[in-house]
Amino acid sequence: MDLISYEIKKNIFYLPTKGLVIIFKNNVNKIEKIRLMRDISKEYGNIFEMETLPKINEVKFRANYIVIFPTSNCNLKCVYCYYESGGENSIQLSEKQVDNILKKLVQNSILLSRGEERKRKMTLMIAGGGEPTYNKEFFYYIVERFKDLANKYNIEKELYLITNGIFDYDIAEYILNNFDGVQISYDGLPEIQNKNRPTLNCKNSNEIVEKNIEYFDKNKFKYHIRSTLLPRDFKKIPEIIDYCFTKFKNLSLINVEPVFNKGRAENMNILSYNNKLDFINSFEEAWKLIYKKNYKGIIKTHYLQAPSGKQYYCSSSIGKGYYLNEEGWIMSCSEKLPLSDYAIGFVDKLDIKYVKTSQQYFLPHEELINSCKACFAFFHCKGGCPMLIKKDKNGLIDEVSRASCELTRNFIERAIDNFLKKEKYCEYKAEEYKISDEKKGFIEKIIKVFIE
Repeated sequence: MDLISYEIKKNIFYLPTKGLVIIFKNNVNKIEKIRLMRDISKEYGNIFEMETLPKINEVKFRANYIVIFPTSNCNLKCVYCYYESGGENSIQLSEKQVDNILKKLVQNSILLSRGEERKRKMTLMIAGGGEPTYNKEFFYYIVERFKDLANKYNIEKELYLITNGIFDYDIAEYILNNFDGVQISYDGLPEIQNKNRPTLNCKNSNEIVEKNIEYFDKNKFKYHIRSTLLPRDFKKIPEIIDYCFTKFKNLSLINVEPVFNKGRAENMNILSYNNKLDFINSFEEAWKLIYKKNYKGIIKTHYLQAPSGKQYYCSSSIGKGYYLNEEGWIMSCSEKLPLSDYAIGFVDKLDIKYVKTSQQYFLPHEELINSCKACFAFFHCKGGCPMLIKKDKNGLIDEVSRASCELTRNFIERAIDNFLKKEKYCEYKAEEYKISDEKKGFIEKIIKVFIE
């Protein structure tokens, strides 16, 4: 592969595929810098396998994993809900539709194990959309059907759940005994949770969610928290992690994200140039608190990630995202998108009926990659989710999307600045490499960066 490098400051070059920062001396010319970086690139090699966006003519459900959105019904009325769940028009999958998709999952698992000579395995995640535990009996039906099929065909199974945490003790106990892990949406502080995530009848939700988190925590169950924040709460991230890691002793991860510009949040005051630094500064302070108090858990955001070789944002970008929504459509993405462009097929009471893959499906991914590859942060964010980027009438991305982009860039810039000072940055650290004698006249430092 050709040299991939970015001059992020004068004489300071970042090589993301190598995980290196090279600082040249002032007397080195451009041609000499390129030659030296090529030599160093060959010497160190890529830190990951490079994966490009493949050319795909059709998308069909052939995987041994799927995400099921059982219902659009919900027991919360979150102010920023991207799915706009709940309300009179809520719908739910049928048992027959669940049966058909799970049978296909079994079939795929068996075929894949034969073709690749590996153990049979299948993975189901139940999420939303709405709240997957809303209809208790239907929730149980999906899980028990999945388990029965796995046992019948001797398939190793994994079962995960994304939930808002509003359920009774029976469901909490059932989750504990049947699931491999759970993500709970909880906004980190009682006052934020109650304000942003009220129940359908406008009651507080914090007490119920905390009770269920405490139950999982006490039983050392594998779970983590997702906190979605509006700008008014960005500065409270240190307070959130202090509260949660003090209260929930076995909590290992809090994923903190700004609200996306979708659904009910579309016209709200969300991420912008004016508040993005509040998020970054607060996130950094939260990490300092983690180190100071020696908490076992960590916090993450998708805006700060180590570089990887995937030159696309997610599995949906390469036709390998599979989401069965509450209407029975197998979608290529978890976002609410036009069926004409992003549906793979429909699961009815008899079978799966595939639809022709629209070329529109691949265009946003291709456009994003082409426009973002010149950015030094590309191998960290892959340009972000193309489905969340909005454009104005002139085809330019809007302020929220630009602010989202700058958030990642600012995080990576700050990380590299810290590494140059021999300091950690949040969960990452760096180490200085020894420079060979022949290169000492040209190079000040070679630093290995984003070490986890």
